[in-house]
Amino acid sequence: MPSLNSPILSGDVSGGLHSTSVDKIKGSAVSGTAPTSGQVLTWDGSQWAPAASTGGGGGANGLTYYLNNGTDADAPTTNLPGTPKQLGRSADAAQTTATTGSLTPTTWTQFAGFVSEASPQDPGSTDIPAGLWDFNIWLYGVADNNHSNSVRAKVYKYDGSNAPTLLATSAAVTIGTTSALVGISVLVPETAMLVTDRIYVTLEAYATGNGHSVTGEFGNNTPSHVHTSLGLVAGTGLWKNVAGVLQSPASLLVDADVDAAAAIAQSKIAGLTTALASKAGQAQIDVFTTVGTATWTKPAGAKLVVVEMVSGGNGGGAGGKGTSGTPIYGGTGGGGGGYSRTTLNAADLADSPATYNVTVGAGGAGAVFGVSTAQVGGISGFALTSTPTAFLARCNPGGQPGVNGGTIAPAAGSGGAPNSNAGGGTSISATASAGSGAANAPSGGGGGGGISATPSPFNGGNGATNPFINLFSAAGGQSTVANGGNATPSTPRSGVPSLIMNGSAGGGGGATTFASGSGGNGANASGYGHGGGGGGATIGSGNGGNGGNGAGGIVVVTTYF
Repeated sequence: MPSLNSPILSGDVSGGLHSTSVDKIKGSAVSGTAPTSGQVLTWDGSQWAPAASTGGGGGANGLTYYLNNGTDADAPTTNLPGTPKQLGRSADAAQTTATTGSLTPTTWTQFAGFVSEASPQDPGSTDIPAGLWDFNIWLYGVADNNHSNSVRAKVYKYDGSNAPTLLATSAAVTIGTTSALVGISVLVPETAMLVTDRIYVTLEAYATGNGHSVTGEFGNNTPSHVHTSLGLVAGTGLWKNVAGVLQSPASLLVDADVDAAAAIAQSKIAGLTTALASKAGQAQIDVFTTVGTATWTKPAGAKLVVVEMVSGGNGGGAGGKGTSGTPIYGGTGGGGGGYSRTTLNAADLADSPATYNVTVGAGGAGAVFGVSTAQVGGISGFALTSTPTAFLARCNPGGQPGVNGGTIAPAAGSGGAPNSNAGGGTSISATASAGSGAANAPSGGGGGGGISATPSPFNGGNGATNPFINLFSAAGGQSTVANGGNATPSTPRSGVPSLIMNGSAGGGGGATTFASGSGGNGANASGYGHGGGGGGATIGSGNGGNGGNGAGGIVVVTTYF
């Protein structure tokens, strides 16, 4: 006869009578790993093993909603009866109740309603899968000994404005007079919905006698909730479960959520190959030409940022006026704006905020005869939005504004900051001075035509073209001596790259000796940063010509990835 301690058991169990071990369930092995608190036994494909619990009656992947009677629902709630509360992804911390008051016998009365959030959109799905929705509600009633109370649940979809659409109603469940967790099941059919639709659920009470009432308890130690047939992942994008609470959505997904040993194929990340190919060796070019301040945002993945800018061109001077027998000079042309190029390491540019102010300088106004002097062009700059006066890159005006003409020869325009251009001078010889240009900066305007003591009137000078790129910009026009004509503005060429590679400085206006004539106006500059032309002189009853306006600046931000 075997001893009581000998191994006499076999099959799914082993050991002796006093040391039995369950090794299998129906012939399938059971893991020897001990479960931790809250885990359940699941089949992992080869054995029964402990794993985290994944939810209730809505299925293993069912989305759980909490009936948060202490939180008002997101608007809009048009056409929802009573004061609807929140159907939330996590439970209220404080406990609240909803009570019917005295019920009308044999009449169903709604005493609580809950609607999912509008912001962020919840559930954000285009389909409700068919399945069982399990409500777990803490309930109790006031009743006499001969009659009872019942509760039922309803499920609706809701578009935010029209009356909700009823999807399913549960059977009536009898409740007692002591608070208890009551299970209520609702079979919800497959239902199509818009991604903007929401879920609305209600609780209704029914009494079979007078003086009855029903109370539901919610939050804290009584977190009434419903397990749905909706998947934990709804709509599009990634979701993250933190301590049983669903976080929304991939904005909270961080590098640490992906194991370092994970091997995700590049082909499984939509658009990655195309995105990498499009960025490799490529650049993003942002061009700003509107005078004033605009905003630039640092692109993701930026490595190097190059800021090129031109300040506003300077205005031209007005032509002089005098009497016959004395040399009269035209106004000088305005100097071109400055040019700068700044290279920035993208890693040194702030990411929070990642927005920057881009300032495009205005062109300086030309002088108006007898009223004003020529104005200097505005600066262009690049600075953080939060500190707009602390420029990371800056371009000051280049040359000087034009000088008004008169009986004394004005000094020709002179260069200001490095890489700037002089404005054109004036002359009482056959041709007024042309503006000057340099290979890497905007050009100066032509001088206005003067009048010799003879008296003889002369043409205005041409606005300069940039000598390095003169194939792409036109010379400022000359005026006709005979009538003191206005200089002809040049026209920017279409399809030509920006910065100084387009347009030109303004030409000078022609002089006149007509008794009733006025000097020709200097032409406005075209393109970006060029100077305006000077006005022509007169000895007639009219005025000296006005100076032309300088052209506004430009800023080009090139990002390399």
